[in-house]
Amino acid sequence: SPYTLSLHDALPIYLPVDHPDGNPHAFAICVEAHDSAHLADVVTLRAHATFLDELEDESLSTLSSSSDSLSSSLILTPHASDVVHLSCLSTIACLSPSARTTILHQIVALAIWLRDQATPPPRFGRLSRRVLLYCADGYSETSLLALTCVMLEKRCNAPEAYLYLQLEAERSFFVYPRDVETVVAVERKVKEVLRSEERRV
Repeated sequence: SPYTLSLHDALPIYLPVDHPDGNPHAFAICVEAHDSAHLADVVTLRAHATFLDELEDESLSTLSSSSDSLSSSLILTPHASDVVHLSCLSTIACLSPSARTTILHQIVALAIWLRDQATPPPRFGRLSRRVLLYCADGYSETSLLALTCVMLEKRCNAPEAYLYLQLEAERSFFVYPRDVETVVAVERKVKEVLRSEERRV
């Protein structure tokens, strides 16, 4: 089954919508992993974030007019036609060394964007947005991106992220031997990102 990037401890309260069957699991972003995926650039990701922000503002405006208070546990619940669809490479092992470096940075950038959408920093003043990672075979092709997301959000190393997915999230992930080097490289990049973020605090 697909992996849902849901890092919230409590069950969320969904925004009331007039299309309850359009998006029953309240996903705001869906990412498909496959071998020939095209990764979105920073400009595209920024445009998607702006779109979701505008959708949220509209939804909250409608909700606030019929409610005295808004719960902090609300999450964005877009209609199925408004869900943001992205893709991510499932492996970069077959690429040239220079291409691997470029794509690796893009995958980490995508994971950072997903993290900030799923668990936005308080300074953003935004609702959480549920993210779905999926692929044709159910789980193995999402491993690279899922591990990257977990390392960023949990601030952990690759083995800890793998164990989290296997034991706590109860998702059976598999990393091909050819991708182990990539996972190690991603771990190094994630550590750089986290150190940089710590310095900015």
